[in-house]
Amino acid sequence: MKFIIKRIRRGPLGRRWLAAGLGGLCLIGAGLAPERAEGAGPVGAWPAADLPVEEAVARINELRREIARHDDLYFRLNAPEISDFEYDQLKAELLFWEKKHSDETFESGPVDPVGDDRMAGFVSHRHRVPMLSLDKAMSEEDLLAFHRRMVGATGKETPVYWVEPKWDGIAISLTYGDGRLIRAVTRGNGTEGDDISANVLTIEGLPTHLKRWGPDAAGGVPARVEIRGEIFMSFAELARINQERREAGEVEFANPRNLAAGTARLRDPREAAERRLELVCFGWGAYEPEEDRPRTMEGFRDRLVAWGLPVPVSVVRAEGWEKLLEAVREVERGRESYPFPIDGAVVKLFETEEQDRLGLSRAAPQWAVAVKFAPERAVTRLVGITLQLGRTGVVTPVAELEAVQLAGSRVARASLHNAEEIARRDLRIGDYVYVEKAGDIIPTVVGRDESRARGPDSQPYRFPIQCPECGVQLLREEGRTAIRCVNDACPARLGRQLENFASALSIRGLGPATLAALIEGAGVGSAADLYQLRAEDLEGLPGLGARSAEALVRSIAASRAEPWEKVVLSLGIPGVGEQRAGLLARVFPDFGALGRATREQLTASETEGGAGLGGATAEGIATHLAKPGVQRLLQDLNSVGFQSWDEGPSSPGGGTFANEVVVVTGVLGGWSRAEITALLLAEGARVGRQVTGETTLLVAGDRAGANLGLARSLGVAVMDEAELRERLPRPAEGNK
Repeated sequence: MKFIIKRIRRGPLGRRWLAAGLGGLCLIGAGLAPERAEGAGPVGAWPAADLPVEEAVARINELRREIARHDDLYFRLNAPEISDFEYDQLKAELLFWEKKHSDETFESGPVDPVGDDRMAGFVSHRHRVPMLSLDKAMSEEDLLAFHRRMVGATGKETPVYWVEPKWDGIAISLTYGDGRLIRAVTRGNGTEGDDISANVLTIEGLPTHLKRWGPDAAGGVPARVEIRGEIFMSFAELARINQERREAGEVEFANPRNLAAGTARLRDPREAAERRLELVCFGWGAYEPEEDRPRTMEGFRDRLVAWGLPVPVSVVRAEGWEKLLEAVREVERGRESYPFPIDGAVVKLFETEEQDRLGLSRAAPQWAVAVKFAPERAVTRLVGITLQLGRTGVVTPVAELEAVQLAGSRVARASLHNAEEIARRDLRIGDYVYVEKAGDIIPTVVGRDESRARGPDSQPYRFPIQCPECGVQLLREEGRTAIRCVNDACPARLGRQLENFASALSIRGLGPATLAALIEGAGVGSAADLYQLRAEDLEGLPGLGARSAEALVRSIAASRAEPWEKVVLSLGIPGVGEQRAGLLARVFPDFGALGRATREQLTASETEGGAGLGGATAEGIATHLAKPGVQRLLQDLNSVGFQSWDEGPSSPGGGTFANEVVVVTGVLGGWSRAEITALLLAEGARVGRQVTGETTLLVAGDRAGANLGLARSLGVAVMDEAELRERLPRPAEGNK
């Protein structure tokens, strides 16, 4: 085990506020958390000794201002500057000092305990039952204190708990009336939130009508119910979107939480539909009639499944302190295995009658607590800042680090996001910096270790004003953080563009070094120029002999026969990855049609013969295609002998599993998960991630787990690997 020492902030009082915790959640090893003053908040994040009243009031005023600023960044801008863990430390410290000096007068009122995520431009709706936050447990001591309160409140020595992962997304309340979805509303300020129904309806698998079950006329569906849950985005979807953004030369998103929150609030639902949001449901607000409410959390989960709503799979019923502690530890141990972001575990009393007796405080239910995990963090030295130039000209700074182990891997480079981030954090070469894996994926510099003095030669980093490759002045567009090289002839930009072109069309032998040689030595100035090359022109260029030159020319020639959607992808249209390339290929069947694309065609629905894109995306694509240089490239490519495409790519119809909604669970000996998913999709199936009321078939391998139990309880057909092989028209080659 290792301690994490963090400098939370350094205020005008010149004090340093430290938080110490054990490498994640401070649970393992009782008594190791630092001592705290009586009534202090989590993990001992501030000095135990009291401050003079004047200094304490100044600290409270400072904390209130700082927390209000972070609330605005987190809830409204989806651009937090600090981790949730550090934010919780600030709020706990504020609570500590406010309790000690409750009779004093401060500059502003208390911090809103729930926060407020409402934004201008959305219609607000009032929650029938307040949608509150959760109290936080930042250490084993805090969790034990919660357990002792539950012992006293329930009169049981071993209260029964319900433990589930804590998703890191955006809280949502779904209101159903007589089984019909009425609206989807954010938490807001706990009393009312923003209606984001149009975007929530793009979530695959969200039922607009609850499935009915049971013998009564209502079919087990309440007259009205507020289903509480979380909208989130998986790591795989973040990776897919970032891959498309890399291909389009756009700045990548840092983590799935911010992307999910931003997507859920897009003004155009068509834009939201292009990103795969997901939903999990785990609680309720209003429930009418009240006498029909479930008696346990497990019973409520069963109802959610029967209604067709997605539910947590990894949940544990834990009785007493030891089982509770082990359940929370198990969530933490499995943190890296979840395909979506979690930042803790949620503990609730199992019986809803006990929940009712304890009730709610102003900010949180008294019968639940969120156990927060500290992000894994490493300290290392920033030895340099390099710049990467994308094919659209975006200049991205990258931190070069002294290699350090972080979350099981060796990290020597990390994201710095943009020039503004470097300046805001005042990062300098030679600093010792904190590195985290944003969303447990992308190494990111999140701050500097101010406990280490800087050297006498330390100087603020100056972002260059000229392109490091071509020397043309860099440009920052108004209202954007990205800095670009706007020189279309920049050799670095051209190199990145040709790399993208070669990758999309599977042209072998066109790596960065070869492309640099072609640009410098063979006069290649566009993708169309590649098709004019002859083997004899290439012999003698760095890395190219007679045989390799001939092979390269053959590979370039063969790329003319690639599918049209791949050709569209190869063009590097900003904002167009694989998915949008397929849409454009169906609507615009050749270079000429693509060059004439209008915003109206791009936004029109697919049934109207359009691409069905959102307004902002369509505007950007149409503007790019209309540029003279792009028009010239399309004409040149059209003239070099690409095949004709009479119609867009066909999609398979029917199939052995047509109209089936299939979930695959457990370990299959002959296939990887990706292979079996591809086979099922090819045979017409819809493939889900977990069993819901819509699932028609479960393919179960070894160690099938909770999905198998859910499938059996819902009467879903179950098939093993041997049966699947018999039903498929052909086995996967090499997997017999």
